[in-house]
Amino acid sequence: STRTLRYSAAGHHPAVLITPDGQSQRLGVPGLMIGVVPDMQYETHAVQVKPGSRVYLFSDGLYEVRGGEDKKLLGLDGIARIIREANCATCSNTRAQQVIQSVHDYRGGEMEFDDDVSLLEAEFAD
Repeated sequence: STRTLRYSAAGHHPAVLITPDGQSQRLGVPGLMIGVVPDMQYETHAVQVKPGSRVYLFSDGLYEVRGGEDKKLLGLDGIARIIREANCATCSNTRAQQVIQSVHDYRGGEMEFDDDVSLLEAEFAD
């Protein structure tokens, strides 16, 4: 059985959907930030979601970080890769904790973020 997830972004960066087989998809919709234009109508998209899929919503503070000797920006590609790789059902930490730890590791172990960091994982039950 599948489910339909309807989403909009209101100027926010895309969420990341991880399917049970480990594939990732960005759920992005172009548009202005919420509140910029009164009574703005936002475009909505939809995607079929298999049971066991997970969607991740996060603030820009999670991926607008720099790491390595060259201080390269992690970016959306980097955080999508980290989220996809945090697919360990037998690990002692939650996947969200694994994502946060991987970002800390990318930053060379730096534990304090320069910006606020939020991360939400929602799993679609079987």
